[in-house]
Amino acid sequence: MTRILRRKMPCAATHPKSSDASASAVVSAFSNGSPIQAADISYELAHGLLLHPPMRILDPSGTRKYDKAMEEEANWLGPALLVSDEAAMHIAALG
Repeated sequence: MTRILRRKMPCAATHPKSSDASASAVVSAFSNGSPIQAADISYELAHGLLLHPPMRILDPSGTRKYDKAMEEEANWLGPALLVSDEAAMHIAALG
């Protein structure tokens, strides 16, 4: 089962055939399991929180395109969003 979570802030990836780059969604496949699902969603939310502009993931020839810097930012922030307050405080206390 696949669930589409719509949000008002745009995510970085939009459907390649969509004519409206602001029509964004996070697609989550339940079959992936909870940890992977949480990681996928937090990664996509990181794009929105970082205000990355929506962009098509495929160019007209069908080749995947992406901004390496934006992907690296989302790859860092996405997992950080999953760290609990308790774990963050413990890490901070360790110095």
